Amino acid sequence: MRGLEVQVTLYVAKTKDQRAGRAACLIAVVEDVLKDRASHLVIERDESLMRSDLELISDLLYPVTNKPSYRLDVPRSEPLLWISDAVCWCYQRGGRWTDAASPLVVDVRHIMV
Repeated sequence: MRGLEVQVTLYVAKTKDQRAGRAACLIAVVEDVLKDRASHLVIERDESLMRSDLELISDLLYPVTNKPSYRLDVPRSEPLLWISDAVCWCYQRGGRWTDAASPLVVDVRHIMV
């Protein structure tokens, strides 16, 4: 992973309520996408939350004039999602795994839920 030219921002919401945590992180991601003027957003799809994710993203982007395109996808369709999965896994494991992934991580955002 260290040889890849990618940058990762981790969004961390410490809560037992997965739905609320995911929503809080999605809000932060969309805010950053708009701030950075990104043209495209791909979020890993969770079938159980797909409808609420799409509604939330749509609501957040509704007032925006130059909307980025977005989609919810599965890792087998979007290889860049493999990187985010790997980095998240490393950070959850801690220790040497966090050290291994840290060259890719430019920011860790702790999201309040």
